[in-house]
Amino acid sequence: GSTRDIASETFGATNAPEAGYNFFNTQNSYKRNELEKVFRNYNPEQRELFSAGYASKLNEIAGQPNGVSALANKFLADRNFQERAIMALGPEKYDIFRGKVLSENLLRKAQDIKFLENAPAGVAAVAGGAGGAGATAMTAFDFLMHNFSADTTGRAAVAAVGMATIGAALNIAEKRIASQLIPLAAEHTPEAAAKFSKLLNDSPDARRVFNKMNTALNVAQ
Repeated sequence: GSTRDIASETFGATNAPEAGYNFFNTQNSYKRNELEKVFRNYNPEQRELFSAGYASKLNEIAGQPNGVSALANKFLADRNFQERAIMALGPEKYDIFRGKVLSENLLRKAQDIKFLENAPAGVAAVAGGAGGAGATAMTAFDFLMHNFSADTTGRAAVAAVGMATIGAALNIAEKRIASQLIPLAAEHTPEAAAKFSKLLNDSPDARRVFNKMNTALNVAQ
């Protein structure tokens, strides 16, 4: 028979992907040194599969109603979750996931305000680009840029229906930072997601601007 996978059995699983998936629900019951000990029993391929199992659980949660905002809260405020997610995914994948979730949550909040509902027919087309799946991200992107960024050129169509007052909390320096964050949030690539996450990690100013944007959107919703 095949060799028992003792590392995976720690997480009530028979293989590494299942162990990573299960780990999400029990992660707070393991101390850091316990986890490091268990992970040492995995070969590099199993370690990769464990990470993939954990990632599939994150994707599953993100697909549930309010799942993205629940994960965003964890990535922002839950230190235990953050520490264990870095261990499970590895630092690079962690940054990509964190950036994706925080970006998506910001864009969805902007979209939920549905500022285009009362817009003249032509405006929706201008802000929405080619339509289809990308249109949501574009309208949310334009809305965020109009309200929060220092770059308002060429956004006259959106200005007609935007609510610039929600960006009043940001000063000029902060708007310049928002001008860096918003395009990264709307880009939808792993590279941009990782960059977004690292910017928040490395810069207290970027974190402050990100928090101010979230707060303003929460209030406007």
